[in-house]
Amino acid sequence: MCFVPVIGVAIGGAFTPEVAGQAPGWLPSLLALCLYLPLAHAMAFRIYRRGGLAPKDAFFGAVPGGLIESVQLGEEAGADPRLLTVLQFLRLIGTIIAVPLLFWGLTGQTVGSASGVQMVGAEARLGPVEVMVLIAAGVMGVLLGRVLRLPGYAITGPILLSSLAHGLAWVEGVPPGWLIAVTQIVIGTGLGARFAGTDAAVLRARRALRYGNGWMPHRARTQYADVQTLLPKFREMAAEANRDPAS
Repeated sequence: MCFVPVIGVAIGGAFTPEVAGQAPGWLPSLLALCLYLPLAHAMAFRIYRRGGLAPKDAFFGAVPGGLIESVQLGEEAGADPRLLTVLQFLRLIGTIIAVPLLFWGLTGQTVGSASGVQMVGAEARLGPVEVMVLIAAGVMGVLLGRVLRLPGYAITGPILLSSLAHGLAWVEGVPPGWLIAVTQIVIGTGLGARFAGTDAAVLRARRALRYGNGWMPHRARTQYADVQTLLPKFREMAAEANRDPAS
């Protein structure tokens, strides 16, 4: 829990006075994102629902960004954090691999860390006052987020206060790279630890359940109208998972 606000403070560090001054020129891109992001989310949500995922799992698993944030918000809403971790991790890996290759193929330019890009404020030296401001943004952000009942308050609260502090030029730097790296390792390890006790049989049982549920959206189609043709495969999956199909 104490590591999560570090991510929020680092994200808020991207909102500098220079960025705020450039914001009016982003209007076309922001309008496009306002259309694209809900559409991408809705399409992924629909695909996951057709695959048999529960509404909460499908909703937070389909969020197009923020592995840690979506898992935390989903867990608070009652979704399965293990499933969200897998879905978001696969999305993240696909993005990391596909986006740089697409940019390189279309423009011939490298992007991200491969091009030497660093997090905003990473090069700024932190003095005692700046460190205290960042700590205050993290601690007070968590408390404020809890009072305001913000979703994922442990990260959204620090994002808000860190953005305010950086936007008002009270501080320029962000948490040091080594602290962010340690935070990601701790949080990632914590997410992976949630799979403790989840054996392969449980995962295979979920696969069988998804197969059974996945028939429902297609039941109106002629080729899927007779559910009897699907039962042998369902029984096979259930047997692999050491489950009784009758149950």
